[in-house]
Amino acid sequence: MRKGVLLTVAIMILCVLLVPLIAYYIGGWFAYWSHAALAIIFALAAVLLKTRWYWEED
Repeated sequence: MRKGVLLTVAIMILCVLLVPLIAYYIGGWFAYWSHAALAIIFALAAVLLKTRWYWEED
C-alpha cells in the first residue's frame, strides 16, 4: 500500500475512534459539533481515497 493510502485510512480510523471518546469524556454541545466535524473529515478522506488512489474508469 502507498504511504498516502495508509495515512488516509489512519485518519478515517481515528475519526471513528474519537467520536465515542469525545462524547464520553467531554459531552454537551462540544461533542455534538465535534461529531459533525469528524463526520465531514471522514467523508472527505473517503472521497479522497476513492478518487485519488482507487478510481476505476469504465
